[in-house]
Order: sequence, then C-alpha cells, then structure tokens
Amino acid sequence: MEEGWKLIVLGILQGVLEWLPVSSQGHLVLVMTYLLGIDSADALGLSVYLHSGTLFAAAIYFRRDLLALFRTLRSYRLRRSEQESRLTSFLLFTTVLTGIIGYLIYRLAEATSLLGEFFMAGTGIALVSTGLIQKLAKESAKRSVDDLKLKEC
Repeated sequence: MEEGWKLIVLGILQGVLEWLPVSSQGHLVLVMTYLLGIDSADALGLSVYLHSGTLFAAAIYFRRDLLALFRTLRSYRLRRSEQESRLTSFLLFTTVLTGIIGYLIYRLAEATSLLGEFFMAGTGIALVSTGLIQKLAKESAKRSVDDLKLKEC
C-alpha cells in the first residue's frame, strides 16, 4: 500500500502541474527522485506513464477541435495557405519532430549507466532553459494561427 499513496500523490501533482506554465515532467522527476526516493530510471518511466493520462484528458477536453482537425486531413495539402492546412502542417511537423527527439532522449537516458546524476543535471538545465524561453516568448504571445510558419518549428 505504501506505493499506492505515492502514485496517487504523483497523479494529483501531474494533474495540477500540467496546467501551470512550468515543466510538469521536470518537477515530477525531481519530486519522485528526491522526495519519494524513486530510482531515476523508474522515475523517468513513471513520468511518461503519468503524461499519458494528461494526453487522454486533453484529448477529451479538445475533442471537438481534434475531430475538426481529423476531418480536414482528407483535403490536406502541404503548401496550401488555408488556415486549417497551415495549422495541420504545423501540428504534424512538431508532433513528429518532438516524438523522435523525445524517444531518442528516453532511450539514451535508459541506456546510460550515468543515469542518476546526469539525468538530474539535465532536468535542472531543462527547467532553467524552459523558464528562460517562456520569459522571452511573452512578447510573441499575441500571435494567431495565421502567423504560424513552418520554419519556426
């Protein structure tokens, strides 16, 4: 039962952190490793598992938008200038690119023998980098879908 309460706390923490402008994964890994004593390799896997719950919650919340997006896939063309095609291009490109990079980082973290300290240092660097990017991005926050360009990915 001791493990059960940890999972409940982590699920609640993930649910709260995901909607805040902070890195929920970075904070979850730090909490799991330093406060709950979970091994860093297990913390990484558990963090990915917790994010799948967020994926399902977001899919349910944005279901109408997702259905509309899937309906436009039949008429999708890469170079079309319509708003739906530009948004679809942006989402497809960033999803595939993020998936590839995330998978490679996950496999690297699993395979390395220096996982513990290296992973925690990387998490800290990522948290600081995310904060700086968010700080610098405030001025461009007033953009719309019409302003998306594929080269900005």
